[in-house]
Amino acid sequence: MRFEKPDLGEVVLRLFMRDDANIYEMQNQWYIIDAAKSFLKQRNFESGLRHLDFVAKQFLDFQSNEFDFHTYCLRRWTLREYTELIEFNDNIYDNKKYA
Repeated sequence: MRFEKPDLGEVVLRLFMRDDANIYEMQNQWYIIDAAKSFLKQRNFESGLRHLDFVAKQFLDFQSNEFDFHTYCLRRWTLREYTELIEFNDNIYDNKKYA
């Protein structure tokens, strides 16, 4: 994508994925962010902003999935790992990939 060819980048990335896999469902942030930057450099704002919106939705998914894991973490994990999960979700929007 740094060569401003995000479509070619997706073709190459798919060589390393299963046939039924979806880049966006896999939450592959490094590709989505680089593709968004590439589209924005090409002044294709619609595609660039759509890719950045995927990243924002992924962060919302991380935060909403936290509630599902409360009981699971307390049953399966140690208390230390559970507190690390809580701390991660408290600071999720400080992540440089979100900004």
